[in-house]
Amino acid sequence: MINIITIFLGLTVGATANAKSFLNFETIAITALGLVAFSFSTAGGILLGKIMCKVTKGRVNPLIGSAGVSAVPMAARVSQVVGQKKTHQTFCLCTLWDLMLQVL
Repeated sequence: MINIITIFLGLTVGATANAKSFLNFETIAITALGLVAFSFSTAGGILLGKIMCKVTKGRVNPLIGSAGVSAVPMAARVSQVVGQKKTHQTFCLCTLWDLMLQVL
């Protein structure tokens, strides 16, 4: 349902906006900064997942880093499927508190 609402919102805003007010430097800069922020959060999540795996000697699955990218809700689902293919007992969908309890 939220995807349908997002599509309709984008269509209505896009239909009422003209090109001169939308395609300016500020809009393009905000879009570029969003892409840079998304890239940094993805890379940071993957690196932190690998570091946690090394520190805990493999007790923490490094897929948890890719599952933590909050901008992409599907990332956690994909990480869960990939983890399940490798080991059927893998569960990446847990809270940070659960991870801290497992490490301690």
